[in-house]
Amino acid sequence: MANENKIDIKLPFTEIAGGLAMVEGNALASQRIVFGYGITPGDIVHRPEWGANLEDFANAKATDDNLTRLGNQARRFLGTLPFLEEFAVEIEAVGNSAEIQTKARTIDGDLLVPDVVI
Repeated sequence: MANENKIDIKLPFTEIAGGLAMVEGNALASQRIVFGYGITPGDIVHRPEWGANLEDFANAKATDDNLTRLGNQARRFLGTLPFLEEFAVEIEAVGNSAEIQTKARTIDGDLLVPDVVI
């Protein structure tokens, strides 16, 4: 199932001709992934289990155990997104931070998901 008929506001907010820039399709799918990484399950009332809760790792050291747990949480979240045909997550220590590289695909093609640093 692709996001063909879903439209959302582009993040970060961009004003164009008095309105907000809108995205749909694969751009919306990419935006949902990045947004979902920062959401804690329960933050959205009508979707109580949605979100990856990766902010829990914001002050954690980039140990092997924490990187494994971070990757598991990201994969669990991506597995709940019905519009993804396939996905892969790579977690890499960068100094005291962790960098999440997400590769994902919908029925419409590969997504461009920016790397997320925690």
